[in-house]
Amino acid sequence: MDRRCVAIGDSQTEGLWDGDDVGVCGFADRLAARLDALHPGLQYANLAVRGRRVADVLGDQLPRALSMRPDLVTVCAGMNDTIRPGRAFEAALAPKRPALRSVR
Repeated sequence: MDRRCVAIGDSQTEGLWDGDDVGVCGFADRLAARLDALHPGLQYANLAVRGRRVADVLGDQLPRALSMRPDLVTVCAGMNDTIRPGRAFEAALAPKRPALRSVR
């Protein structure tokens, strides 16, 4: 049975700066490759875009990810919320907690 995995997030999920001898390959891509090696036939999509904030990830990427009916969704985002002056991570995340719970 084929499984579906979708990665959402910012540059960390996209794989920016995660190069090796064969090119850019972020943690989500590496995880998908490992999962496919264990259970061949994995369908995988990486929807992550560098620079996105939690609101972007959960408001735009999460609905697209869920529409793909995945068995697994990886979420890695928040650094862009914390590095902008005047923005606290908790304040950025609080209104999005219900969306995160929908992934469970």
